[in-house]
Amino acid sequence: MRTTLNTIYTGIQNNLDRITTSMADINEQISSGSQLSRLSDNPVNLVSALRFRTTVAELKQFKGNITSGGNIIGASETAMTQMKSLALRAKTLAIQAVDPALSVDNRKALAAEVKNLFQQAVQLANTQENGKFIFGGERTNGYTALEPAPFIKDKGDGHWINGNAHDMSGLTSTVLNTAPVDLAANDLLINGTDVGAVTLTPAGSSGLNMQGAANLKTAIDGNIFGGTTMSSKLTTLVTATAATTDATADGTISFDLNNHHISVTVTNGTTAAAINNAIVSAVEAEKDVSGVTAAVGDGTNGAAANVLILKNAEAGDENAVSIANFSAGTTGSAINLTNGSQAADATHNTGQITLSGDSAFSMTTSPDPPDDSILKQLGLDGGGKGDYDAAGDGKLVYGYPLTSGDLRVNGTLVPATTADGLSDVYAASSAAAKAAAINSLTTQTGVTAKVDPAHVAANGAVNSGTEKTLLTGTVTNNTINANDLAINGTVLNNAINSGAVTNGLNMAKAFNAGTEINAISNTTGVKGLLTTLYAGSAATAPGPEALDFTLNGVSVALTTGGVSPAATASDIASAINKLTAQTGVTASIGSGANGGALNSVVLSNTESGDESNIVLAGLSAGETTLSGLSNVDQAVDNSHNTGEISLASNAAFTITSPTTSPPADTIIQELGLTSPSSDGQIDYGSTPRFLDTGDLRINGVDIFTIPTTVSGKDSTNTLLTAINAQTAATGVKGTRGADGSLQLTAVDGRNIHIQTSVHGEDITRLNGGVEHRDRVYSGTLQLRSARKFILETVEPTVNSTEPGLGALGMAGGTSVSGEPGDTKGDGRIDVFSIHDREGSVRYAGDRIGSLNIKIGKTNTMLVGDNGKTGIVDTTIFTTLKGLEDSLEGKNFTTVTGIHAAASTSQLLNSKATGLEPASQLPSEDLFSEGTFTVTVTDHDYYPSRSVPLTINVDPATDSLDSVTNRIDGIPHVSASWNSDGKLVISSDDPDRYTVALSDDSSNFLKATGVAAEFMQQQAIGQDMDNIDSLMSKLTEQISNFGARANRINIQTQIYTDMEVSTKGNLSEVQDTDMIKAVMDLKTKETAYQAALAAASKTMQLSLVDFLK
Repeated sequence: MRTTLNTIYTGIQNNLDRITTSMADINEQISSGSQLSRLSDNPVNLVSALRFRTTVAELKQFKGNITSGGNIIGASETAMTQMKSLALRAKTLAIQAVDPALSVDNRKALAAEVKNLFQQAVQLANTQENGKFIFGGERTNGYTALEPAPFIKDKGDGHWINGNAHDMSGLTSTVLNTAPVDLAANDLLINGTDVGAVTLTPAGSSGLNMQGAANLKTAIDGNIFGGTTMSSKLTTLVTATAATTDATADGTISFDLNNHHISVTVTNGTTAAAINNAIVSAVEAEKDVSGVTAAVGDGTNGAAANVLILKNAEAGDENAVSIANFSAGTTGSAINLTNGSQAADATHNTGQITLSGDSAFSMTTSPDPPDDSILKQLGLDGGGKGDYDAAGDGKLVYGYPLTSGDLRVNGTLVPATTADGLSDVYAASSAAAKAAAINSLTTQTGVTAKVDPAHVAANGAVNSGTEKTLLTGTVTNNTINANDLAINGTVLNNAINSGAVTNGLNMAKAFNAGTEINAISNTTGVKGLLTTLYAGSAATAPGPEALDFTLNGVSVALTTGGVSPAATASDIASAINKLTAQTGVTASIGSGANGGALNSVVLSNTESGDESNIVLAGLSAGETTLSGLSNVDQAVDNSHNTGEISLASNAAFTITSPTTSPPADTIIQELGLTSPSSDGQIDYGSTPRFLDTGDLRINGVDIFTIPTTVSGKDSTNTLLTAINAQTAATGVKGTRGADGSLQLTAVDGRNIHIQTSVHGEDITRLNGGVEHRDRVYSGTLQLRSARKFILETVEPTVNSTEPGLGALGMAGGTSVSGEPGDTKGDGRIDVFSIHDREGSVRYAGDRIGSLNIKIGKTNTMLVGDNGKTGIVDTTIFTTLKGLEDSLEGKNFTTVTGIHAAASTSQLLNSKATGLEPASQLPSEDLFSEGTFTVTVTDHDYYPSRSVPLTINVDPATDSLDSVTNRIDGIPHVSASWNSDGKLVISSDDPDRYTVALSDDSSNFLKATGVAAEFMQQQAIGQDMDNIDSLMSKLTEQISNFGARANRINIQTQIYTDMEVSTKGNLSEVQDTDMIKAVMDLKTKETAYQAALAAASKTMQLSLVDFLK
């Protein structure tokens, strides 16, 4: 086929164009320096170039991060170094401060400088680099006006809320007295268990449904409902047999009410109303000792109009009301009270029942939809009767339980509480139980519950007379004639006759003296008491023999040597005396002159004036022959007493011998008494009273098991010692202030359950009065978290009383919870507030994450700790603040006495404590009668709350141990003697509570080496140790930052090298190789010239061929 000329021309032109284009491309690469101007230039190299360019950009960013991190590390290291300089300066000041020559003002001047160091430390902790806080963790900015920086002075760290305490004394209801009121089956359930049908139809007892109350009691009392043993008690009520009428003559109406004399004098014409009111007033005046209150009938309160009513003051007290020796005298009034004892029954009660249980309980009713109609029949409707009790819901809860569904913390449901294993009642409602439930979720919620133990402060001083002993004397056997003796101005009209002498003791005379003195006791207020004595026959000596019997219920076991009758009696007496603290009985060996025959065992009550029986049991016939003792329940009488007379009175009294002239002790000496001035007159204060079994129980433990005299204000320490002796069993320790009032504190989160008799309450005042003698006191909770948290209970539409919050003592809005913005009844508390706390530093930064920089796609580098671990945990703030406080002489948390005692049980006036200096003269005393004050300050409130307790010291009755026990019983304080014989006093929570000792007029604090100046010296010494530890931690932190700086340098070099390498690789795939490009251009130029030559030759040949 013939090639046309046009085809040849086109081929030549295309070849030249291709070479020209290549030459142009090479020229562009040479001029731009890049071989990749277009996507099509080199796709493979372009992908590599893009990758290398990204790497270079990242390396530049990483190097920038490292530079910024290096700046942060440098700033952090500088700040830490400056903090260390502050600590070093603080140590220098502390060293100066320990100089005993420094005055108070000198130390306060040093404190001012330390305060400045503290402020500088806060400023350094808030150091910023490029506008970012370097110690805020990952929260380097974004602070608020409320929290302007990571570290905020005088603000509490974290968030917290304090609950309030509960106490329980029974749920009292008044059974409805209008028909129809009967309960049908399933009408009323307790803990889901049916109470059953109960007839409540009123029987018409002057307005009170006494029979209905009795029937309800029977249905509930002692039965178990859903695991709770219920108690349902009536309240005893008695009435006069007739309405009181007007008096028709002058006279006195009198009677003994529960062994306490009531007397009212009236005149002719005194109205019935006035007589009743006078008797009511007289009964009320004796309420604290009789446990009985009075009212006048009106037809609706248990008696007809003008009929006198007597009822127990405490709701649920079923004890008998005892009336004796009633007399209307010559008044002519128709009033009459029946002598005798009447306990609560179906016709002698207030129409009320008082409910309680050994654990919390709920009462639910049958109506659907729920309402309070059934509860109304019991007088428990309308809300507010039980705990978190809403009106109209047909439900009532008692015992402050925390049940499932009641409470959410940060959205997490808190489980129902379980028994704490500590409390004797309401064990699942205690602070310990609730804390355990909340703390079981701490990992989910971030909230911790801490217990503030239950605390009870008595409602007054121990009420038991001003004297430390009864007025006791050993009587002679001479007759005291009528009118020879007077008490409080009242003359004994009958003679005190002599009598039979029993084994050397004038028992009959003592008995006669007691009889005559008691005959006028209603007038004088003074009673004559004997002391029970029992003596066996002479012991025998058959050889070694075992004896095993009980004395007042306490087991006595021994083996006698049997050497002689005297030895047998001695062995038995010794065994009995080892148990005196349990039996209340002291044993001696009969001499024929001490109440027992020769070689007999003589038993007498240890306390003078103790007339309680001596009970021996379990003796076999052989043991009786051996010991001379018999099984006996021996009461005091005219041949079984110690021959002593003990005079007792609740008021000061005077004894005189009016017929003795000139005045002398002749008559009173017949009672074994003498007057201070030998003038025949004894002025004596009110006497101590006995506490016995049942008078005081704490957490189910009887504090007294034998009759024991307790003095007014417990000046002999008897009551407090007895309470603290049972701490291991009760979990409760006690203290007493100088005013004589008791305080009890639980050792942990258990409840304190206090039960007193009327007599016990009158003496101890622990439950606040005879109206509430069985009370349970709970501790409180503090909920705390590093972050804000939310508490929620059931929806207000379900129960607006906020049951879950109520269980913690936090329901009721801001006025109760203390949390601003808390609205009563909304069912939640947002615990968001920031607490003021003087001297504290709040950390508002990131508590978990630390400051890191990105040095790779997945790699980071730590450049700064968060403020919690990096600053707070070094203790710089607490250490500097602690030193400032120490120099100021305040906020101490512990002290160890500088003096060592040899014996802590010796009386302070014995000069045998080992604290007495060698230079002390025999006539000098180290301790004085006086007081000192212990002040505990709670810093979790603002302003902080200080509670002082003044402690009295009586060297004649106090030992180092007794005073220390009173310190140890103060809430949040522990006090004890260490193995070196030194007194140690400490706060049980140093972060919250501090202790101050001051105002010592007894020299106790100085003598034991714990006075304020010693506390200050020790605190400064401890501060110096703390500063050493602080400097060590700061050195470690500085070292860590140095290591991080080294890593920064190394990482910077690595990335610099990587950047150079990557840029080289980028250049290989992106930049023009100029030599190669020039050579390629030359090649292309040569090719172009060759192509032109070839094209010319071709054109010539083609033209020749054409011309042919």
